[in-house]
Amino acid sequence: MVEHFGDARVDYYPHNMKVSSVKPFFSTVKNALDQFSNPTGLFDKVDASAPTAYIQWNVENSDWDKLVDKLEMKLPANFRTDDSWIEKCFGEDALSAKFHHRTHWRMVLIGQKGAGMFNHKDTLQSSSFQAQVLGRKRWHICDDSQTPYVYEAGKVNTFQPDYEAFPEMKKAVCYDVVVEAGEMIFYPKNYWHQTINMDDITLAVSGTLVTEENREAISKEFAYECREGKAKSRIFNYEEDLCTGLEECYEEWRVKDWEGDVRRDVEEERMVGKEL
Repeated sequence: MVEHFGDARVDYYPHNMKVSSVKPFFSTVKNALDQFSNPTGLFDKVDASAPTAYIQWNVENSDWDKLVDKLEMKLPANFRTDDSWIEKCFGEDALSAKFHHRTHWRMVLIGQKGAGMFNHKDTLQSSSFQAQVLGRKRWHICDDSQTPYVYEAGKVNTFQPDYEAFPEMKKAVCYDVVVEAGEMIFYPKNYWHQTINMDDITLAVSGTLVTEENREAISKEFAYECREGKAKSRIFNYEEDLCTGLEECYEEWRVKDWEGDVRRDVEEERMVGKEL
């Protein structure tokens, strides 16, 4: 990882991401990983030995294929449907990089034991997958129908809920699973999710997905950001080139043959397999 991506910029959380108010320090992959094994207080003078540090790397399009190759990952066809429209909307230059950074579209998540993400729903109303590469990660997931019972984002630790303080949590019907290395998890739009790493070092690759089911909701959310981003931004501030590219995406998503694209990718994989 350091050899190939050591200079890539990451968000480093020396004190975890268990609460919604925590802010990251900007770092490189190399410096952040160095702090895992040898915490020096480089990012936080108050506590130089945080035991549950977390790294969030927003992977640019130019690094994505190389990363998947280096990790020897073979993502199923239905988790690669964004490759074509990203290039059509944003190309391969700085605009594509901006899109990935602003939206956290594709990420690598590296954490120590006990590190994790507070309970929340994704603002973008997207579907997401996460492939566990190293270590184990525990997930608590609830669909949107459970919203009346899980309180607001970051309010409840769903792994150890305080039922006296949050009695409605007793009514929630959710999933509590551990994802092992080599496994993937997928959740649709508006699903609540909280995570915690189970091993000393864990690494996962995460991707956001536009699907036939969520494309309208994502289009509306991005349109809102571009319309209100200067005053009420929830994801990114208004930037003309980014919003112009997104307008092309809305039309691309509207006319895209989602099932056909997946079928063609699967058939191509079969043909490659026969040739080998």
